[in-house]
Amino acid sequence: MVSLSFNNAHSWKYRQIIFRFAMALLVLGSFSASIGCAIGFDTLSNGEKTSDSDREGTDPRNVNTDGLLTIHTTTSIISDWVKVVGGERVVVESLTPAGKDPHTYQPTAQQVARLSNSKLVISIGLSLEGQNISPLLQHSLSRNAIRVELGPQTNPIKLDLHRQSGQHGHRNTYDPHFWLDPSRTTIAIKQIQNSLTSADPEGTDYYSDNASGYIKKLSNIEKSIRSTYESIPSSNRMLVTSHEALGYLEDTYGLQIIGSVIPALSTDAGPTASDLADLIDIIQLTKAPAIFMEEGIQEKVTTQIARDTNTKIIEGLRVEYLNEGETYLQMIQRTAELIHNGLR
Repeated sequence: MVSLSFNNAHSWKYRQIIFRFAMALLVLGSFSASIGCAIGFDTLSNGEKTSDSDREGTDPRNVNTDGLLTIHTTTSIISDWVKVVGGERVVVESLTPAGKDPHTYQPTAQQVARLSNSKLVISIGLSLEGQNISPLLQHSLSRNAIRVELGPQTNPIKLDLHRQSGQHGHRNTYDPHFWLDPSRTTIAIKQIQNSLTSADPEGTDYYSDNASGYIKKLSNIEKSIRSTYESIPSSNRMLVTSHEALGYLEDTYGLQIIGSVIPALSTDAGPTASDLADLIDIIQLTKAPAIFMEEGIQEKVTTQIARDTNTKIIEGLRVEYLNEGETYLQMIQRTAELIHNGLR
C-alpha cells in the first residue's frame, strides 16, 4: 500500500507539470488576450459584475444569434439546474460534460476559448472545481464577466479536521457537496433565478415560475429520500466511501460517516499508508456493513480493504456528476436507494 501511495503522488505531480505546461501554451497562444483581461478579477458569490462597463461591441446579456442567453457552468449538476430554471431562454455550456468528474476533468482548448468570452459563469465553489478548472475561473474570464458561486450561500458544513488527514491546516474548509441536501439545493436554485433575472430582465416572470415549480419538486423529493434513509436500521447507518463526499447525509439525515479510502473532499487526492491502516482499524472496530465504491476512484485499494476487513462492497455510488440524460432529481433518488439497499 505504501508503494501505491507513492505512485499516486508521483502521478499527481506529473499531471500538475503537464497541466501547467499546457496552460502556458494557451497563455502564449490564442487565449493571451482574454487572460490578460483577467487581471484584478475577483470571485463573486452574488452575481456582481467585475467591471462597470462592457467591452465595446458586445451585448451585456451575452445572447447568441438566436437571442438566447448563454450560460457557462462548471458541472453537469449545475447545468441541469440552469436548464430547468432558464428553460427555452438559455443555452447552457458546461466545462465538465455529463459523465465526467469535475475534480479531475481537463477542459478542451475549445471549451476554454468559449469560456473566455462568457459573461455569466456559475460554479459550485468551496474548492469543488479541481486543479484543471479552478485556474481557468481565476485567469480565463473577461473582466466584465459575472461569476456566481453557489456553495458559499448554502450554509455549507465545515470540514471535520480530526477525520480528514488530507486537509490538515485548512480550518476554513467547507464541504462543497451541498446538493445531497435538497433544502440547500433550493437556496442554489434561487441564486440561479436571481442571476438569470439580472442578466435577462425580460425573462423575470418566466424564471420565477420555473424556479418555483422546481422548488416544489425539491421539497417532495426531500421527503421521499428522508423516508428512505430513515428506514435503514439505526445500527447500520454507517458509511464508508471512496472519498469524503457524503457529509451532508450525516448532517441532514443522521447517517454516520465512518471513513473514506481518500480522506479528502477531492478525488484528485490520494491516501497514505497511514490513512489506509486507520480506515481498516475503524471498519473493524465499528463493524461497518459495507464500503460504497465510486467508479474509477481507488478501486483496487478499496477492494483490498474490503478483503482485509471482510466487508462487502457496494458499487455504483456517484454523486459528483450526472450521466448523460440523467437529472439531478434522479441522481439523488438513486443515491438514497443505493445506500438504503446496501445498509438495510
